[in-house]
Amino acid sequence: MTYYELIEKYKTQELEEAQKKKVEADIERQDAISEYLFDRDEVPIFSDLKSGDFENSGIAEDMDEESEKFTRMIQAAIRKTFIKAGVIVGAVVLFVVCFIIFALPQIIDLFYYDPSEITGVTENGITTNRLSLDLAVYSELFLPGTYREDVEVIGNGNGKYDITVFQEFSRTGTFHNVAGTVNKGKMILYDADLLKKPVSNTFIPAENVVNDFFLGEGMAGEKKYAWDELYHLDDGDYYIAYVTLDKVMGYDDFVTWVKANDIDPNWCIICQKNIQYDEMYDETEYFANENIGFIYSASAGYLSYDREKYPLLTQYSMDETTGKEQDWVVSEDNMKQHMVSMLRYMADAKSFCKMMDMEEDSDDNFNAIADNVEQNGLNIYGFTVIAKKDDILKISKLDDIEYICTESYR
Repeated sequence: MTYYELIEKYKTQELEEAQKKKVEADIERQDAISEYLFDRDEVPIFSDLKSGDFENSGIAEDMDEESEKFTRMIQAAIRKTFIKAGVIVGAVVLFVVCFIIFALPQIIDLFYYDPSEITGVTENGITTNRLSLDLAVYSELFLPGTYREDVEVIGNGNGKYDITVFQEFSRTGTFHNVAGTVNKGKMILYDADLLKKPVSNTFIPAENVVNDFFLGEGMAGEKKYAWDELYHLDDGDYYIAYVTLDKVMGYDDFVTWVKANDIDPNWCIICQKNIQYDEMYDETEYFANENIGFIYSASAGYLSYDREKYPLLTQYSMDETTGKEQDWVVSEDNMKQHMVSMLRYMADAKSFCKMMDMEEDSDDNFNAIADNVEQNGLNIYGFTVIAKKDDILKISKLDDIEYICTESYR
């Protein structure tokens, strides 16, 4: 009688009492052995159990090839289950690891300012990244003498980027490139002064010309002290001179004035017209709440952007128009459009403005200035030049100059 037959008779209660007790003892013994081997992470092979009590019982002697086949089948099923479970666990672990390494950093990037975002592509496949365009507009509006439009960006995931801000053009022949990082919407440059704005009292309008808060006390002190400082400049060095006019000039009048005096301005500061100005009650027709302006003339590289939304936004787009203008000077309409586009663009660049610690209502402020320029044109009350001592002294002796101060230029 085979063991299978013995088990069947046991289940149908056809065994004699002695055989029944022996089978029950074997079942109990097998359960104990299986539990022990399972706790040790071992898979039992039934054929190994022929020795010992099974042999002595006489029942193990009845196991034939059919029982061996059944044993191997059970063993294979258990192994297959363990392998399947291992594969599933391994796949889950691999997915989680790959997600953490590859996907999660990209997802985190979506929650922060992305300086590597592509704003446009030229016909030749040259791309413009977001930070290059943002800095081009920002530096032209706020940083006379420090125009930057070329930034290399390397993304590291998790909102972290390595950046290098390049200086493409230099009056002195020295190029000052600065590295830094953008980490979760915060920018750190390894030259903190690169994007430093001029102090608020760099330009000092004449009394009753433009409303400001400094009443003639400029960066270099009172006017007579500022003039004395000019004579102490080094002859061979370049300086950036901040020149305040004694009147407000419209753009066309300013172009005529600089030509007549053989001046090469680098940047112009504008003021806004008081649209409710009443000559009977108001002391000043113009007001200025910060140093903001535009580059008068400069070489520039090509930047790609939405030209329909922001016409004539960049210096290169302005350069494209000069060939059609008289005497290669940008027309007032085009320069006004350029200024308005920069202001509208900066109003929309909320993430960048936040990173630069600008006011929370900067979008309303920029749009308000843009509206004023559209209605009243470009009103200029000062400019900068990058020059040496002799040229700066010549400018300081002109009748239309109200104030002038300088800083070293690099």
